[in-house]
Amino acid sequence: MDTPLNKNGLEQANLLGKYLKSVRFAKLYSSNMMRTQQTAECVLNHSKQQPPPELILDTRIRERNFPAELEGQPSLSWIKDAMAWSAKENLAPIRYNIAGAEPHAGFQDRVVSFFKELCETEPTDVDENILVFSHGMVIVVLLDYLLSGEGS
Repeated sequence: MDTPLNKNGLEQANLLGKYLKSVRFAKLYSSNMMRTQQTAECVLNHSKQQPPPELILDTRIRERNFPAELEGQPSLSWIKDAMAWSAKENLAPIRYNIAGAEPHAGFQDRVVSFFKELCETEPTDVDENILVFSHGMVIVVLLDYLLSGEGS
């Protein structure tokens, strides 16, 4: 389900925009989901940068795909199963495969491919800022990948 930001989310996005208004960005990336695009637009609306940086949408940094009945629902419906599995397998709960959802491996592969491409294509000898708007599980799966040693 592609839900917009609620009132609190819009307030937070505007605060972020005000905080970052003087920071220059070479590029802005966003998942193509509505709430991340709205957050990016708030940052751009407050930016003093002229011309504003391009906003690049990328489906690889979308939230994990869930079956329709779980979309927009609190994770409590499956978190207990994930925690029990995690303890038994000695693996991070993010790696749990939720019935009907995008498999962990596919989710991780698409997220990691975005960040690998970003690191490979952006110049490292230039002092530029790049801002990425994504989702909580995207951040968690990327951190899990990096901290597990798979990203070495």
